[in-house]
Amino acid sequence: MGSEHEGEVELPIRRIIGEALELGSSMIVIAHNHPSGDPSPSRADQLATKKLADIARALDIRLLDHMILAGDHSYSFAESGLL
Repeated sequence: MGSEHEGEVELPIRRIIGEALELGSSMIVIAHNHPSGDPSPSRADQLATKKLADIARALDIRLLDHMILAGDHSYSFAESGLL
């Protein structure tokens, strides 16, 4: 994914969905890092995650979680109720 907190996220949705379909997956988990040390999701992270979840759902694939890793800290969209 792209740089956090800059409003720009490069989420390769086609590739993620394509690989999930190719592998016959019914569930996926994605993760990216925030080198800043702050695992809080940016608005762009939230929008990209929702878009991926919506597209996956339409294809009977469930996005189980999107994790953001930042040093010793992490953020889970699933644990935060955003999925």
